[in-house]
Amino acid sequence: MNHIVRREKQGHDSGSEVLLTSSSHSNGVGAGGVGGPHAWHGQEPAGREAGSYGSPSSSAPYWKRVATRGVYELALLLNSVPHLIPKVMLLNWGGMMIFRNLAYMRHRQGPRLKDLGFELIPEIDNDFGSELTLYCNGFLSVGMVLMPLFSDHAHPRGIFVTDIYTKVLNIQCVGHVLRFFTFVSTSLPGPAPHCQPGAPLYRNSISWAEVFSRRSRVHVDPNCGDLIFSGHMFQVTSFCAVMLSESKKLMPSAPLGRAWCLLLVLTVCVQPYYIIASRNHYSVDVVISSYLAPLVWYAMEGFYKTSLHRKGVAWFQWFVPKALKTFLHTRNPTCVPSEKEEKAERDRELQYLASKYKMDAQDKGYLRKVMAQHTANQV
Repeated sequence: MNHIVRREKQGHDSGSEVLLTSSSHSNGVGAGGVGGPHAWHGQEPAGREAGSYGSPSSSAPYWKRVATRGVYELALLLNSVPHLIPKVMLLNWGGMMIFRNLAYMRHRQGPRLKDLGFELIPEIDNDFGSELTLYCNGFLSVGMVLMPLFSDHAHPRGIFVTDIYTKVLNIQCVGHVLRFFTFVSTSLPGPAPHCQPGAPLYRNSISWAEVFSRRSRVHVDPNCGDLIFSGHMFQVTSFCAVMLSESKKLMPSAPLGRAWCLLLVLTVCVQPYYIIASRNHYSVDVVISSYLAPLVWYAMEGFYKTSLHRKGVAWFQWFVPKALKTFLHTRNPTCVPSEKEEKAERDRELQYLASKYKMDAQDKGYLRKVMAQHTANQV
């Protein structure tokens, strides 16, 4: 424990990272650690009592509550625009155009490789099942992400549409960058019918100008070469991982949440069959996506708790107008814990640290004083 106490003595900022990592209200990061009002969570505006933020009364008409939440979510979205723009550009211009076109440029036609999935699953002449499963997974995920708008359950608990959307966007960005480095490293002969020798839609060459401008279209100008790993499988699996981890926070009813998650898991289980049956990917592409997506999700959840992420969020806040920050501060619907609840939480954290690091009475007294000072400075 002495190394923690010494670090506390170096200054308030370094200590806050050690002591108060269990509460989103303490670390200055919004719900999920990826967006939201960020530094405003847990900071009581002057002239307001705890818990009397901008959330409408439960006795207000339902659509008025929805409208109020919608306005706050729109403000959160505008607050997140500085870091959302490069991510959207990466996915739409990089992931959907440059990365895939470079794969096509390097692709060479050839016979299909020996594949266990091809031996077990008969070929079908269309990818309708794969696309339908993808859209069903996306529809279910979007429905869950939008739940904080239509339910009184999420906002008071600090769960916002923008935060979950940002989580989904982050994992897709990381996944597409990893996917690019994987499929551009080793080019395999495409197993899809439109990539096989003699396919009428296959193009033998792509210009460098097209690399930055061509957007492939199914059944018109399809793509080849972007194989390892499957983008469809990564998307449905990563969506499912994020939604399952957030379902209890997002869904107002436990049975509804379980049923919703069951449908999402079903889409993940069905998708490999249709991907392999349509011969759009080899089995290895599906297998890698199946275990890589949960690993990326797990790694991202850990990254959200690091000081590097908090500093990145703080840097992007320089581009947010002060008026918008003030609005998010004064209208924050998150329930603020009472002084008694905060003291009980500090006592629990103190007991945990004292037990873990075998602190003596002097260290416990000093740590209690630092924690109280930290909380006082946040108000």
